[in-house]
Amino acid sequence: MRGRLLALAVLAAACLVPAQPSAQAAADPVVEHGTALPDLPTGQRAYGIALSGDTVYLALRTYPGPAGPFTVYAAPAAGNGSWTAVTDPATAAPLQTSSMPIVHGNTMLVAGPEDDQTPCNDYRLISGATATALTSCGPPDLTRDGLVLRTTSPAGPWRIEQVDGTPLQEASSRPLVDAGVAWTYASGTLTGISVATGEPAGTAHPPGSCGPSGAYGVVDGYAVFGCDGGDFAAAVDLTGDLPAWALSFGPWLVGDGFVARRGNVGSAWTADVVDLGAGKAERHFAMSSRGLVALDHEGSPRIAVLASESTVEVADLAPLAPRPTGPDDTEPPMMDTFSAPPAVVRAGAPSSTFAWSGHDPGHPRALSYQYRFGNRPHGTASITWNGPSVTLAQSWPAFYGSLPYDSCFQVRPVDWAGNIGAWTAPSCLYGDADPPQVGWVTGWQPIQPRTSRTPVLVRYTAADDDKVASYDVLARVAPAGRAWGPWTAFVQRTTATSVRHTWPAGSNVCFLVRARDRAGNVGQTNLTYDSRCTTVPYDDRGLVRGGGAKPGRAAWAQNGTITTLTGSASLTGPRTPVRTVWVSMRSRGGYCPRLWIGGRQIAAWRCNWYPIAGRPGFRYELPRTVTGRATVRAGRNDRIQVDAVALAR
Repeated sequence: MRGRLLALAVLAAACLVPAQPSAQAAADPVVEHGTALPDLPTGQRAYGIALSGDTVYLALRTYPGPAGPFTVYAAPAAGNGSWTAVTDPATAAPLQTSSMPIVHGNTMLVAGPEDDQTPCNDYRLISGATATALTSCGPPDLTRDGLVLRTTSPAGPWRIEQVDGTPLQEASSRPLVDAGVAWTYASGTLTGISVATGEPAGTAHPPGSCGPSGAYGVVDGYAVFGCDGGDFAAAVDLTGDLPAWALSFGPWLVGDGFVARRGNVGSAWTADVVDLGAGKAERHFAMSSRGLVALDHEGSPRIAVLASESTVEVADLAPLAPRPTGPDDTEPPMMDTFSAPPAVVRAGAPSSTFAWSGHDPGHPRALSYQYRFGNRPHGTASITWNGPSVTLAQSWPAFYGSLPYDSCFQVRPVDWAGNIGAWTAPSCLYGDADPPQVGWVTGWQPIQPRTSRTPVLVRYTAADDDKVASYDVLARVAPAGRAWGPWTAFVQRTTATSVRHTWPAGSNVCFLVRARDRAGNVGQTNLTYDSRCTTVPYDDRGLVRGGGAKPGRAAWAQNGTITTLTGSASLTGPRTPVRTVWVSMRSRGGYCPRLWIGGRQIAAWRCNWYPIAGRPGFRYELPRTVTGRATVRAGRNDRIQVDAVALAR
């Protein structure tokens, strides 16, 4: 299929359709008008535009009407003459073409009928009354130097020829020719050779993310590249005196000392122009929604714009600012603000962005920014960086790492003189997918406090992919002789890893702990398997003595007091639900004590030696919870010293 003619001077509306303009709340820049040319011939619509020296050219077609070839018209750029059809020297009829011709002086490169069946097509090079046929297997060009660029094979090479067909140089990829130098782009480098001699003529390196698709154009010592996938652009100084200058998104037409594109101011379509001289001033010219704008192919600082459906205007951009000759700015730019999303979020959380701003002290010019991403093992300090890349944006999407890596980001400003500011501190992000897992430091100890006056102490911990932020501790209490209460929040969002509290003797207390990480993930708890329960024991003095029980004191006892039981002497607790009875005691014969609950003696085989935390004692374990008063007596022919009795549910 025939490729469209490529020209730095032409942007056809059918090729590029700009996004719809949006209204702006802030004050809009001034929209200017150029010199108006006479209205287009009645019933004709413009589909292409070119400016060469003192003449403006249009590709017109009857509208409404059937699709077909365009007729080429011309009018003086000064606006002092009407539109007239260009004559085809071969037929003496109006010149017709399948696309907008490329015009340089009195020479015009005109496409023949399109042929979808072959990659190679016929063109004509018209100069005055002479027309020369040529073939190209890719879009040919008539350069600003008046040279012809074409290829005679789909695989190349590209040939640079004089208008009369004299070959000059060849290139493996389609070159951009300006001021006697042919530039080609490959592997991140723009390389130039002399068209006259083939000798090397220089190299240039576009910034990080610029250049993979080649340059928009090379003119007057500047090459303009698309960057960030087309979101931005950069003007690269081919003389090596100045660094790349960041521009907004393209595509751009590249002229002598300026660039132009289709844009908008508020809701109005405009032709936007950026002066590449010192100061980088911007101007905006009225343009119709068809978006036709062309630069002078002979190099003057003028543009031709289709200002309305029936009117063309020519704007003179002179005087342009002088081109900088070297860095006059030695102070690096500074970052003013930098904001980052939370360092840790739940995996799958909505996307967020980094945002920043900066300034160049003493120089009110726009800045570009270098940014880079890196990664590190989660929570460590050593970062492996990629890049940097360049952007004109002041924000960038944030990416969260996942186990086992953090995703890190930083940015720094770069001014027009090439001074580079300092990197922002690394901002490392992590998406935490898993809640923390709680572990108990306090074991399963049914009799936990030392005495009835000692607080219950529960210790816990948690493990997480990131960091534990806080704990919630829930408690459930059954006072002596009463039913279990509900689970209630005992402590919420605490950073402590233990809680302590004093409950009355006979209280049964259960705990649940759940942990929360920095991302907000909360660990779940199982009431059956994850709780820890304990019982506050009765000191021997808190029980009812009977049958000759003798109070006394002993250094080994936790509270310093004991009750000695022999024969029928007893200690009796209050009526309460109970399933486990633990007796802290010493026995002369080493036998289990005897136990009655609700007047019924419990079989001795349910008793076993059960010290807790080094405290001697025996435990009775019942098959189910029963309610009654628990009475403890010494075994037959035994003598025991009781320190405390715990009645657990």
